[in-house]
Amino acid sequence: MTTRDNYLTIIRQASRSTEPLPTVESAFVKPLHNIEAVLLDVYGTLLISSSGDIGSGDHDVHAAAFRKAVVDSKLILRCDSEVGVECLRSTIEDCHSRSRQAGIDFPEVDIVEVWRTTLRSLQQRGQLDGDIDNMDIAGLSLRYELATNPVWPMPGAAECLTELANRGIHLGLISNAQWFTPLLFPVLLGGELDALGIGTEMQFWSWHAGRAKPSAHMFRLATDVLRNRGIEPERVLFVGNDMLNDIVPAAASGFRTALFAGDRRSLRRRDGDPRVATAKPDIVILQLRDLLSCVRRQQES
Repeated sequence: MTTRDNYLTIIRQASRSTEPLPTVESAFVKPLHNIEAVLLDVYGTLLISSSGDIGSGDHDVHAAAFRKAVVDSKLILRCDSEVGVECLRSTIEDCHSRSRQAGIDFPEVDIVEVWRTTLRSLQQRGQLDGDIDNMDIAGLSLRYELATNPVWPMPGAAECLTELANRGIHLGLISNAQWFTPLLFPVLLGGELDALGIGTEMQFWSWHAGRAKPSAHMFRLATDVLRNRGIEPERVLFVGNDMLNDIVPAAASGFRTALFAGDRRSLRRRDGDPRVATAKPDIVILQLRDLLSCVRRQQES
């Protein structure tokens, strides 16, 4: 079994069927003409996320997951697991601080490097024993994430992507994510990203860019790629569950916007936040399949 196959097995074994939690939102749908590309968020939009986003969740869950991930990696933790979680979070905060000092507005980490630094720090303090140099730190980070933020496909996600691709719509992802996020698709949505119509150049990941939404950075990257394909921003629809992280930067990039409000866990209206005070999505959908009745290409107008 290859390392990748092993990761897919870990995802498969950790995944459990989950249903979205209804919201009190009302759908607002209408035809959106001349759409040639649809870009989507992942966590909370295409995937049900237990914590609503990557890297958040309950403290006790994180502590238990930390100990299990370390033990499963043949390491010996000689401190309370809460200490390990705090070290992990402190490492992330330190990385963010250095990136902000370098001028990055909304920094993102490489979680494998974060774990490597965390484990070395615990080892140097006598709180961890084991061979860090020869262990699979990526696999540890995957186990921890799946335990703290289990995910499952949003109803109709695969079908929606397949139908849009069949219509000739260019598909892409702009997501706060980590190295393992692309591996979720073959396990949970039944196909590799390119088979679902999302080529490599249309995948914009925060961990790869070193910047997270609501930074405009990944949206600018997407705009450049699409313009190279002859698609201007006004012909692009972005779909996300967060008014601040998704709708505001997408609209500022000239994209049309769809707020996905189909799961109470992940919906982020951000009421009272002045940064979203004037933001208004073009449509509000409660099911991903609603996109199919809204998206219209030029020849369908």
